[in-house]
Amino acid sequence: MSRVLSLAERQRMLALLPEPWCNAAYEFSVLPSESNDNFLLSAEGMASLVLRIAKADAQSLGVNRNLEQTLYGWAANIGLSPELLWVDKQRGVMLSRYCADDVAAHDSDAFIRSLAEQLARLHSVPHKELPFHVHGRCIFDHTSTYKKLLMENSVGQSLQLTSTIHSALEFAQKCWPGMSEAQCLCHSDLHRDNILFHEGRVFFLDWEYTAITPAILDIASLAQSYAWNEQQLQSFYSCYLSAKAIPDNAHSEHFSRLIRELPVARFLLALQSYYWSLLHYSEGKQACEYFDILELEAGRLLAIM
Repeated sequence: MSRVLSLAERQRMLALLPEPWCNAAYEFSVLPSESNDNFLLSAEGMASLVLRIAKADAQSLGVNRNLEQTLYGWAANIGLSPELLWVDKQRGVMLSRYCADDVAAHDSDAFIRSLAEQLARLHSVPHKELPFHVHGRCIFDHTSTYKKLLMENSVGQSLQLTSTIHSALEFAQKCWPGMSEAQCLCHSDLHRDNILFHEGRVFFLDWEYTAITPAILDIASLAQSYAWNEQQLQSFYSCYLSAKAIPDNAHSEHFSRLIRELPVARFLLALQSYYWSLLHYSEGKQACEYFDILELEAGRLLAIM
């Protein structure tokens, strides 16, 4: 259950907001988030809002909060994110419309279709024509950033990977150049917590890792987070290809290539997530869970060699 803020904490939060919101009798409750401090603002007879306050460690993890807020505003304007009402970039504060998530419907055909269509819209954006610059990012460089930070503390000094993971990494490094030629605007952090299904439409949250990367990384992240079987993945990918105007008679060929390449992308994402978990959780239970996922994805990758 979400924690409700005390009166003193509530007054401190309201002081961040301009009129008319600073004068409203909002109740604040904490929403779960790894990258921001998020609060649900609710008051009788008023629309609920979400207040996002950026966490201070973002820059060390390669996050540009200024760009994140610009991206959120852009995404909201084209219907990829909930409406953005106000932003203070200097203080890293955003206020957006609250959209209740229909969690129970995340396995429905309607959700799969909307998710595929929204992701296809994002991946089809002519990113060179955007009024702001989004940098390209190699997943190996991003993982190396996390590893470098780990090596600077006691966790990194004892960091050891199994022979299975090392073998999978060598194989992935050989495969990746042929998979990473076609790149597009990607969210780069698509999992259940960053996806809402509200009134029949999918919205994306938390744009801090957005970059120009291969589309397969977004698709692999979704497949991993939702644990899709092959039939569910094919249903999603067919909707995705249709939304990108790929002819139906070419879907089978595209899906076959996806099935071949997906284990590489899933493994690389699992490795990145494991390093990220060590930075956030040290060697606790959560980090162990990420390691178990990494071992599983490494085994899957080696099985197709």
